[in-house]
Amino acid sequence: MKRRSAILFCLCLVGLAQLVWSQNRAARVSHEKGIPGYLDPRTGKFTTRVDDSALNAAKPELTGTTILFREQFNITITNYDQSSSDAVACEATIDSDDDPNGDFYEDAMVFATRSGSTYTCDVPILAQWTLQTPGSDTIYAYVYVDFLKGVTIGPASTYFEVRESDQPRFALPVPSNGQTVVTNLGFIM
Repeated sequence: MKRRSAILFCLCLVGLAQLVWSQNRAARVSHEKGIPGYLDPRTGKFTTRVDDSALNAAKPELTGTTILFREQFNITITNYDQSSSDAVACEATIDSDDDPNGDFYEDAMVFATRSGSTYTCDVPILAQWTLQTPGSDTIYAYVYVDFLKGVTIGPASTYFEVRESDQPRFALPVPSNGQTVVTNLGFIM
């Protein structure tokens, strides 16, 4: 009987210790170890919390000229291979490195429309960047084309790449505020 009472007493101490620790956490008492967050006792789900001071410190103040522009990539793909493909996807990315603001990056992907052995994609990328020297900065563009084949095995469906093509990176000037720049590209596959 004494053994059972001792075990029950220890379990009660553990329960009270957890209650005190959770109250300390609610009072914002900092513990040096572990991941900040809480464990929901009803669901058993752990939810992380981000330190608010880290969020405020992570937002650098951007200086320079803010411009809103659109890069439009009109892509024509001539398919001489005629391999069977369920879909053709076109992707375009643009980036620029602007000191001291850092790197800017945008990406867009669309599915192509087909007419005979020719596919066309119009990939628009809308961007708003704050640049120190937009008149002399450069945008680097990358364009990719993927031929995709869908497969279903049992209840799961997915796709895999049949063919891929990309052109070398090319440079574009930074457009003026509100400007749309259209770049026409051709792929032969």
